[in-house]
Amino acid sequence: MAFFLLFFLGCFGQDTLQPDNRFVYTNNVQVEILGVGALYSINYERTIVNNDRFKTMAQVGVSFWGNKSWKGFVIPVSMNELISFNRHHIEIGASISPNYVWRDDNSKEWDYFMMARVGYRYQNPKKKFVFRAGYTPILLPEVGSWGGISFGYCF
Repeated sequence: MAFFLLFFLGCFGQDTLQPDNRFVYTNNVQVEILGVGALYSINYERTIVNNDRFKTMAQVGVSFWGNKSWKGFVIPVSMNELISFNRHHIEIGASISPNYVWRDDNSKEWDYFMMARVGYRYQNPKKKFVFRAGYTPILLPEVGSWGGISFGYCF
């Protein structure tokens, strides 16, 4: 009788057969061409909320650029929400990209861009590769169309 009871109770303790779509690796580093960092950016991203269907990501990056008469850098900061379908994700988000420029005539200037993001993301929940492609329209200080792609490594 005791054997039957232990066997019967063990049947109720089984996990469901639904796949777990949470990311195993919650940090990643990406190189983005165009996108929120102007011409390019190197970004660090962290998963804040890691559910099966919805994930919230925080990202910060840096980009340096210039020519002979001026130099500058951009620090894009983004919050993105993913709607997950296993390896394929819809990405929606917003970012602000402060930038600082200094010129040979010793003038300096802070400026910023605010951008949105609507895009596609490929990231297998159990693997280390990330690919993103998105439309990143500029919302402030002017309105304009922009976009970018990025490749990354999760850890």
